[in-house]
Amino acid sequence: RKESSAASDVYKRQILYSPDFHLQLMNATKLIEKDCAIMVSYSGLNKDSMRIMKILKENKVKIILITSNSYSPMSSMSDIVLAANSKADNFSTETFSSMVAHITISDCLFALYSVKIDSDKDIMQKIRATINQTRDKDGFGFGKF
Repeated sequence: RKESSAASDVYKRQILYSPDFHLQLMNATKLIEKDCAIMVSYSGLNKDSMRIMKILKENKVKIILITSNSYSPMSSMSDIVLAANSKADNFSTETFSSMVAHITISDCLFALYSVKIDSDKDIMQKIRATINQTRDKDGFGFGKF
């Protein structure tokens, strides 16, 4: 069965995520030059992450790195580096602060992506209509009794 152009466009807008290294490798292999990968690494030194980045570079995928180490090997392999450094009295506090900063940067990126999608009024109207169909009209959370 042949995909329609619209279905193909929707697929290209997908966001792929997996905490599993092997699935990350498979996803990286499928990405192409028109895609963009967001990598997150506190140290920028993780060998598994660098292996994924090598595959992304071979496929000419644009790479955005969120890290606390803007001088790392992963930083030099990235197209854009978003550094979130934190100063703290002990390592665990520093790690937690950096994690919060990385999450905040990720949220900002997804918000910007949503604004871009929001410019396509037809898609957003369909999404809002679908979501509204799932809402409880009575406000009780259980539907009508």
